[in-house]
Amino acid sequence: MKLKALIAVAILAFLPSAVFAQGGNSVSFNGITFNAPFPFGSSVNIMQVAGDPVTYEAPGGPDAKHVEFVFYQGDPSTPVPAYYDATASIRVYALADTAGYTFMEQQIQALQALIAQRPSLDTYMAVNAQNPSGNALPYLPVFPAGQIIRARAAYVETPTMKGVVYLTHFAQDVSPIITSGLMYTFQGISNDGRYYVSATMRPAASPLPDTIPDPFDYDQFMAGYAEYLGTTVATLNAAPDSAFSPALTTLDAMVQSITFAP
Repeated sequence: MKLKALIAVAILAFLPSAVFAQGGNSVSFNGITFNAPFPFGSSVNIMQVAGDPVTYEAPGGPDAKHVEFVFYQGDPSTPVPAYYDATASIRVYALADTAGYTFMEQQIQALQALIAQRPSLDTYMAVNAQNPSGNALPYLPVFPAGQIIRARAAYVETPTMKGVVYLTHFAQDVSPIITSGLMYTFQGISNDGRYYVSATMRPAASPLPDTIPDPFDYDQFMAGYAEYLGTTVATLNAAPDSAFSPALTTLDAMVQSITFAP
């Protein structure tokens, strides 16, 4: 994916006067509105991204035009992290703008099928050590790595959207999963069929280790990789909400608050 072509950039520092009673700030841009709690950072960078040409070739493939919200700690002079390094980010694609982007269309169609048919998500959380990303759940933007696990997967319905939420980890190698590599994501489509929403947030704490043990026996790890993945998914599924920070209910509330102007 090449560097973004930005049409406009706006950086908003959250002000105390914007705090909701439940703790958070109202963010609104071009008809997209949501509530963002303080744990995600003190500032949000809002970008209108022109997108890549449909024929663009690179790892990850071309990305369509979208609006992106990236949360971070600091003031407007602080470098803004990339979406995949940010504490939290939200992308909103107009479905009309994704036409011709093959991989994106495949993900959108897969999500539309899930929403319509609502099969059990247990199948997607099952571990296949030989091909961990073989039963991947829909995810945009295109991520140039494999979706190794899925945990706490659930359907979500709000007054404005339908979709799925789950914990996941993307990787290009076989290695232990630590908290910094864990991602909470919501992938949804607005009820009027106009928008695709991708929200990705990184918990600062989880039931998983914070670091890889040192020394680390890679051969032993490889031998028990299937069992390790299964144990990791089971650990995440069984953990109380309090084992995560921010609490997953806080992340759910942010997703639930997303609305669109008519």
